[in-house]
Amino acid sequence: MRLHALLPFFSSALADCKGDSDYRVDNNWYEGSGDGKNQKFESFLTLHLPDHDIDSWDITVHFKHSVVGLQVWDADAAAVDADSTIWRFTPKSWDEHLNADTHFEFKFQGRQWEDYEIGHIWKTDFCSPDGVGNGGQTTTGSTTRTTRTTTTNSGPTVTPDPGEITTTNPNSLCSGPSGVRGGPEQSIVDFKRGSYGKYDINEVLHKSILFYEAQRCGKNSNFNRVLWRGDSGMKDGCDVGHNLDGGWFDAGDHVKFGFPMAFTTTLLGWGMIDYKAEYEHAGEYINALNMIRWPLEFFIRAHTGKNEFYGQVGDGYADHGFWGRPEDMNMARPAFKVTEQCPGSDLVGETAAALATGYLIFKDLDSAFANECLSHAKELYDFAYNFRGKYSDCIPASDFYNSWGGYNDELAWGAAWLYRATGDDSYLAKSNEFYSSGLGDMFSWDDKTAGTALLLAQLTSNSKFVNDFNQFANYIKNQAPRTPKGLVWLSQWGSNRYAANDAFLIMHTNKVARFSDGAANLAFGKGQIDYMLGDSGRSFVVGFGNNPPERPHHRSSSCPPVPQDCNNGAGNPGPNPMVLYGALVGGPDQYDNYVDDRNDYVANEVATDYNAGFQSALVAYISDYM
Repeated sequence: MRLHALLPFFSSALADCKGDSDYRVDNNWYEGSGDGKNQKFESFLTLHLPDHDIDSWDITVHFKHSVVGLQVWDADAAAVDADSTIWRFTPKSWDEHLNADTHFEFKFQGRQWEDYEIGHIWKTDFCSPDGVGNGGQTTTGSTTRTTRTTTTNSGPTVTPDPGEITTTNPNSLCSGPSGVRGGPEQSIVDFKRGSYGKYDINEVLHKSILFYEAQRCGKNSNFNRVLWRGDSGMKDGCDVGHNLDGGWFDAGDHVKFGFPMAFTTTLLGWGMIDYKAEYEHAGEYINALNMIRWPLEFFIRAHTGKNEFYGQVGDGYADHGFWGRPEDMNMARPAFKVTEQCPGSDLVGETAAALATGYLIFKDLDSAFANECLSHAKELYDFAYNFRGKYSDCIPASDFYNSWGGYNDELAWGAAWLYRATGDDSYLAKSNEFYSSGLGDMFSWDDKTAGTALLLAQLTSNSKFVNDFNQFANYIKNQAPRTPKGLVWLSQWGSNRYAANDAFLIMHTNKVARFSDGAANLAFGKGQIDYMLGDSGRSFVVGFGNNPPERPHHRSSSCPPVPQDCNNGAGNPGPNPMVLYGALVGGPDQYDNYVDDRNDYVANEVATDYNAGFQSALVAYISDYM
């Protein structure tokens, strides 16, 4: 196993460690059915600091039984043995430095498939680079001591020029398996109850985040709670000599389309920035941080040169010809880029916006990562501004996500987000340069004009933006087509998605003091979300509420539990064997009709952008009760 190879290093490194720490299991509870196993626990680790400051630390915990799905925010955690009984915790950038004579405590949760000694450990090893400390004792532990050494190169450190492209040998990237299957278990569902009006919005929010975990491409992290998903797309980018794993699969397929992925990230990020307190109130902020970091890291990897960005991995037609698990993919997954010679201002401008939101989310949590997001956002925006063109003229996405509206809206939108991130008036000037007062009726992956108007109304004192957005909101509330039961119905394909996106924008006016009808707008948006959660007579969210969809058009969840092969996932008349919790399906026709049919991809497909405005509307919904 891969983890086995790490064990000799950590064993020798921690052989004589010394440091003081305390460990306690604060709570444990049973999840699941049948045999009383499947136990979850919550524990605390407390590090007792010596009489001088330390600049780094690690602590290794030796559990009595295997631990899976370990979740922690104030540290990084990795299993260091094949059985996942030994876990090593190392600091985040914001808690590397700890002050003398203090205590540092962090919480984590884990899962064990036992019915006794839940969360129990043999011992802990706490180390700092100078070897300070003393092995933390437990009921059966023994003290160990370590002398730690660091090997450094004698030569100078060279920092590459930001525009320099560093490649990896394609042959090394293309070796090994492209995927490793997950397990047979359903997703871990564990949320804080919270009914706001008719529905438990906390539950919906929790499950929406789980949907994004189910869409992950790449090597899955220990934080992933969708146990039936494993590693996938591990060779992405090997054809061009770059590591392009990570990111999200777009929908029920396995292509990584960068344009809608970036919009999804920006829209989710907006909700996290302006509704942080609501996420925390629901107990979902840490889950959301892990959710949003996944695509941000992918965008950074995909920015392989100053004016070079990979905006798609996978061939849409070849991908759609495969019905199975992403872990089992064996077709070619070519990578496609935009460059100075064939630019994509829409794609790159939207990605700059996404990375700017990443900076705003992480600047007080992980300054190094936040600054990396901002650096790439600035460089990508310059690329989008200086080299104009539609990405779908250069990347084969026109049959799937064609840039119908051109790139002016992304140049205005991206500049507005960079203005918010930096306060630099030059970005505000550029946003005004490309801004259009014709807001249309859809806020979507292809049209950002309504969102730009609202964001600029929030950031500036210019009444033009307030007036423009009010015209948009008044049309949606009073004139836009609706189904008989009240859903704003703007398109057959993804009808819920467009209603949710517009609902979020209109609800958000309640956070912007310059709008006088914010409370009424919030009530309107809540009504749209209530329709999707059950007011229509059924839920449109997989795994939630009354009569939810059971057969979403989604390949991996349609497959039976491993080790069974996915031979008839598309044709199986029954429900999808794996529950795709939190996914918002496309939605009804203009008469409220909907059939739970996997083969009806117009009404029943799911997609990352479908949930984006919906999820941000959920936290806006919660704000009405705080």
